[in-house]
Order: sequence, then C-alpha cells, then structure tokens
Amino acid sequence: MKALVIGADGFLGSSLVHHLEQMGWEVFKTSRRITKQDDHYLPLDIENGVADFKIPDQIEIAFLCASVTTTAQCERNKERSSIINVEETAHIVRRLVEYGAFVVFPSSSAVFDGTIPYPTVETPYSPTGTYGEQKVEAERKLLPYIPHVAIVRMSKIIGSNIPLLVKWEEQFFTHQPITCYEDFMLSPLSKSHIAKYLTDIATHRISGITQISASCDISYRDLAYRLADVLQIDRNRIVATQAAQRPEMRSTFRAHASLDCSILKKKLSILPPDPWEALEITFQEIAKKHNSLQT
Repeated sequence: MKALVIGADGFLGSSLVHHLEQMGWEVFKTSRRITKQDDHYLPLDIENGVADFKIPDQIEIAFLCASVTTTAQCERNKERSSIINVEETAHIVRRLVEYGAFVVFPSSSAVFDGTIPYPTVETPYSPTGTYGEQKVEAERKLLPYIPHVAIVRMSKIIGSNIPLLVKWEEQFFTHQPITCYEDFMLSPLSKSHIAKYLTDIATHRISGITQISASCDISYRDLAYRLADVLQIDRNRIVATQAAQRPEMRSTFRAHASLDCSILKKKLSILPPDPWEALEITFQEIAKKHNSLQT
C-alpha cells in the first residue's frame, strides 16, 4: 500500500508513519521542515497553500495530520488557524479525492460541548471554542466528498511528552503542589491505538463519520494521582479543584468526554480501550525516564 501522511513530523503524524512503515506500507511524508535526506519526505507548509503541491504518483491513501491543535493557539490567531484547519485542509482533500486517493481526516470530540455522555455521529454539533468550531467547519466542507473520505472523531490523545504531563513532572520534582480538576473529564487514547485505528479505517475504506474514544471517562485528578503513583510521590501534594465555574475554562471544560463508538465496533469489531490500558504505555515511558534519571 502506498500512503501519504501530511504533517508527518507532528505528534500524531510521526506515530502514524512509524506504524504504517512497520506494517510494510510505502509512506510519503510531508513536513514544513525537511531535515532528512529522504526521497519520501516532501516539503509542504499548508499555511502557504497547497495549490502547487505535487501529489506523489500512485498514492492510494492520504492521512491529514497537519493542523493547529492547541486551543490557545486557535484562540490567539483565529485567521491563521482557520487557513490551516479549514480552508487549505478542504483544498488538499479536494485535490486528493480528484486524484483518486481515499482520505482519512482526524477530527475531534471538540465538535461537542461535553454536556451529553457518549454522543453519537448524529448528535448535533455544539462546539464551545475556536478549535471545535474549526473542526465543525472542516467536517462540513468534507462531507460532500464521502464516500472517498473518512472523518474520524477522536478523544484526547495522551503521550509522555504532552505539555500537561511534562509540567506536572517538573512540579513534582521541584516540590511544587499540583493543581488539577476533579470535575473535568478526559477519555484518553494512546498514539499507538490511534495509529492502528486510522490504518484499519483506511485499509477497509470505512467512509463517512466514525468516532473513537476510551470506553469511559476519567478525571484529570485521577490522571494526576496515577502519575504520582508512577513517580512514587505522595498524592497529598495534589490539590483538586473545580473547573465548571471558572470562566476561563468555558471553551475547554468537559463534563463528559467519551464518544459513542458503535460504528467502528459494528464495521471493524473495534472495541474502545479501557482508559487505563490506553495510558499504560505513557506511564511506562514516564517511569523509564524517571528511573534512568535516578541511576
């Protein structure tokens, strides 16, 4: 299978490339910064437009992993993030579909406001911030290209290097208290889980909107407690607080985070992973790093 991963050096794209190459796929990769002498690396900065990008010959599958994903960046620069997350995303999808490729577009649970448990693909949109609004707009622009497009809504992807966990680790080791929310939920997925799910969806051409999350929610307090256990640090250093009433949390707060995943269960026999199973790889990486620093 010959694939194109747009945004191959990002958090999701790099993991997807690794998985596809392990599966024996021939993978072409785009990046804003080409640092390797590799014929399969192609320069592409979506912000500057995709009209002149040459699609590699005989590409069968394309994954769109290039986007502005942090809420703060989207809020600070709505025009720039919209160009990347909406306008040029739709442009490259149109070109890829016209070329004959099947396109996988990772979307987000941020298209919902988190007030309803396990929303389905039919649940009305209810974004609360710019990032979610841009995902909604992108989905609407891509819907006409079904059955040549898969829109995959995902809950939060966790890795050992995400800013929140890095910040918490630093605070633990500098003897600072950790403040976290006991009412703010997440439904964590690992990068390896997502890479496999996206590959399966592409391989079987599961078009339309699908959703994947962990099987249930956990709170950020639960996540902090588990990190403290991994690092062998007293849980009493964690200060739990409420997010629901904080005005600055309005656009990101989630009382519910997990999604209805029945379509993938029906079509691919994929069951949502247990949230702690999804986090185990992340915690193993953190524990390994911690142990190496102590030796």
